[in-house]
Amino acid sequence: MTKSSRRRLEQYVRHFPENGLKVLLQNPDNLRELLDILKFKHVDRLDFAKMKAQPTTFIPRDYRHLESDLVLTIPFRTGAGTRKTITIYILIEHQSEPDRMMSFRVLEYIVHILRNQLRAWKKKPGKLSDFRFQAVVPIVFYTGTRSWPEIANLESLFEAGDVFRELLPKIEPLFLNISFLKPAVLEQPNHLFGWILRLLQERDTDENAFDAIVSEILRAGADVPESEIQRWKEVLNYLSVFVYNYREPNEHDRWQSQIDVAARSRGLESEMIQMKMTMAEVHRQEGRQEGRQEGRQEGRQEGELKNQRALLIRLLSKRFGALSKDIVKKIEAETDLDTLNQWFDLGTTARTIKQVGIS
Repeated sequence: MTKSSRRRLEQYVRHFPENGLKVLLQNPDNLRELLDILKFKHVDRLDFAKMKAQPTTFIPRDYRHLESDLVLTIPFRTGAGTRKTITIYILIEHQSEPDRMMSFRVLEYIVHILRNQLRAWKKKPGKLSDFRFQAVVPIVFYTGTRSWPEIANLESLFEAGDVFRELLPKIEPLFLNISFLKPAVLEQPNHLFGWILRLLQERDTDENAFDAIVSEILRAGADVPESEIQRWKEVLNYLSVFVYNYREPNEHDRWQSQIDVAARSRGLESEMIQMKMTMAEVHRQEGRQEGRQEGRQEGRQEGELKNQRALLIRLLSKRFGALSKDIVKKIEAETDLDTLNQWFDLGTTARTIKQVGIS
């Protein structure tokens, strides 16, 4: 495995909640199943075999927060009985938290995509009067647990929006809130992406219910044709990191062993070994980082304690003269900063050392 491939795998594991579905949706079969779930009426006009993921590096620095989103291009047949095709853009915005400004965010993203189309056209010979924008289909994909029944329209974000309704852009993204989907919609035979969404719905369920869903996904994988083996590999990787992220540590080995069996049955054991090695390395790195952070935190706390002890001893010595060894010893042994602060406050007004409450 090359360094760049290893780095991508590490980023996948490290940022799985935002990247996991993004990787799966770069597979045409998963995208088709997503559009079926959304009841997108033009699915049959799309040429999924020629779908491509687009880089989002054209987005200005002020919009870097959008780079985690997914932009796909796909040929689209313009009408029945015609071979004419255009290229449409599918924008997938993955959200784990509700966002009141989502319609505006989708609007600004669409504008940047259209601007990029125009910029690309101007680099080629041809008349500007011949230029036409290619349509953008926005999809907001919500996997969070907080209530988000619908996306607020642009009108609701404007003062006196109802007055200017006719002048405002109409942005109505396709909205998929997985918590609203009925299990029967997702539990279709060999509908791998639907079962992945079922897994997301039940990520916090009890072990038996979770095991039933994992088992169903693994059974479906046994029937995946060789032409879709790359898709199956990505699903197995997703399952491994999903369990690592969302389930209790004492459950990991049991489900990972089932995933390993499924990988071996399709000749994917080396890929699974690499994924497990990557997860272990990320876990070690995170552990070291957490340890360093805890060490720095402990260092800061000890510094604050040391400073407050010195200030307290100085204050009490100035007010009451030389302190007894017992009082100094007790101050230096105190590890609660609030207690030291309380003694300091009392020391500023107490008439005797006894009133400070140390002895």
